[in-house]
Amino acid sequence: MYLLRLLKPWWPPLLLGSLLVAYMANNMTWFGPYGGPIGYLLLIAGLLAWLWRQPTSIFYLGRTQPNPQLLGTWLAGAALGMLLVVGLVAANPLDVAKGDIVLVVQVYVQRLLAGDVVYQMVTVGPNNVYEAGYLLFHWLPFVPAELLGIDYRIAAFCYFQLALLVAGFRLLGGLPGRWPLVLMVATQVVVLLLIRLNPNVHIYTIEPLIYGYYLLLLVWGLGSNRWLAVLAFLLCLLSRYSLVFWVPAALVVVLRLHGWRHTLWVFGLTLVGLAVFFLLFLVHDPLVVLRSLQSYTTATVNEWTYNTSGGRPVHLYFGRGLALYFYEWGNGSILARIQSLQTVHLLVTATSGLLLALGAFFVPRNKLYGYGLLGLAVYHALFLSFLQLPYSYLFGTNFWWCWGLLLWAVRGKLTTGMMPVQARLR
Repeated sequence: MYLLRLLKPWWPPLLLGSLLVAYMANNMTWFGPYGGPIGYLLLIAGLLAWLWRQPTSIFYLGRTQPNPQLLGTWLAGAALGMLLVVGLVAANPLDVAKGDIVLVVQVYVQRLLAGDVVYQMVTVGPNNVYEAGYLLFHWLPFVPAELLGIDYRIAAFCYFQLALLVAGFRLLGGLPGRWPLVLMVATQVVVLLLIRLNPNVHIYTIEPLIYGYYLLLLVWGLGSNRWLAVLAFLLCLLSRYSLVFWVPAALVVVLRLHGWRHTLWVFGLTLVGLAVFFLLFLVHDPLVVLRSLQSYTTATVNEWTYNTSGGRPVHLYFGRGLALYFYEWGNGSILARIQSLQTVHLLVTATSGLLLALGAFFVPRNKLYGYGLLGLAVYHALFLSFLQLPYSYLFGTNFWWCWGLLLWAVRGKLTTGMMPVQARLR
């Protein structure tokens, strides 16, 4: 009974966190290929509904506080994770027939170091030719790895762990007692579980780098430090296209929280960063990114047509995303069904981004910070659900965002009594 009373205040985050981890580790097959996508959306909706009902004070952060206990715990978890990742990388040398992401990124880096034009057609292996569509921070961080001879997959995990440390100090550093240790241990245990149960993320991709970017956006993007906010936005906007339609909502939230001067500074410098990227790398061929996006359609036609098991596209039947509904019940050719999915995807994400931006004008100011963070989780869940190729590693971005929100909520519950009065009244 004592244990039940002790756990009573914590059962919602424990349950929701466990479901999130289990869903990711199980490759989202709990409810079958048709129910899985709906189950995912319901799980995210339940998590966000619980977070929205929490006191507004949970999103107060205060100053980052050094914590040797937290650092030691993070270091132990990072070392164990590194051992697992190094083992996976050693057992799975790069093979274009199994996965081409790392090999394509290598071409970008090697071109930069050789002084060649980075954004031009990429050839990997004897027959694989691609448009150059990866954005700057999807490949630039691997320049040191190339110079030092480190496998990019190992480097991506290192970057993720560094971002986890930054987010950990920001979210957990000021907690009382042994709570920083407990919550960092829990987080690193989740990292280790997902490496063991879903190893393909570390065998075939560099996606942990992107997970790290979003952890930095979580703790820096809407905060008062304008330089860190600019860095977080640039890292995310120049690594994946998915964030674009959420930016107007973020702008309104930042405007109402921090005023015009801060907003103009953050988003003005972000625009300058995007312009510098364009001038340095794309001015010779401004349409290269657009062509790369169009090439995804061709790749999707091939995946839906030829990469099949039992006559059905392999990646559509793992319980991720709603693409299988368009495949099975869409009209016309494979290409026509893909184009219908793309149209709906664009409409849903653009509309959700617009609605989130409009809603930010009416949300009470003391709930704005939480609204912005939860809004991105909603937006990202919808974006992922309508992907034409819903690879499992892409869902990890929203997983780590939601895990960070759970840590934030637990932190808020623990620090409510410690918070300055003026912060509670904001």
